[in-house]
Amino acid sequence: AAAAAAEGAAAGRPSPDSESVVRIAARLSLACGLLAMLVLVAFAPPLLSLYVGAETASNAAILAPAVAYVRIRALSLPAALLSGVLSAALLGAKDSLTPLLGSAVAAVCNVGLDLVGVVLLRQGVPGAAR
Repeated sequence: AAAAAAEGAAAGRPSPDSESVVRIAARLSLACGLLAMLVLVAFAPPLLSLYVGAETASNAAILAPAVAYVRIRALSLPAALLSGVLSAALLGAKDSLTPLLGSAVAAVCNVGLDLVGVVLLRQGVPGAAR
């Protein structure tokens, strides 16, 4: 098996074992992301209260937009965790260009969509979260 993996690596092909590890890691990251998303969406107010303290959390003008922001951002957790796993797999396969380009495209889209949501559509905090 090690000889076959070495031959595959020398030919530039991933081994079946490495593909299996990436597949399992991708599934696990999606499952963890979904679980974390559900917890954050369901329990955003009490979790934020623990994070910012009872005095700050009692101010609805602060807590309401924070809850909206956390709930919207939580929806991206499965994709964010999957992105990290796939980037690590590509880096492990000695492909550093693809994760770099993916991160660059994501950053440009994030800035552009923040401008659209906050400035053009005047959505404030929810516009920044989307």
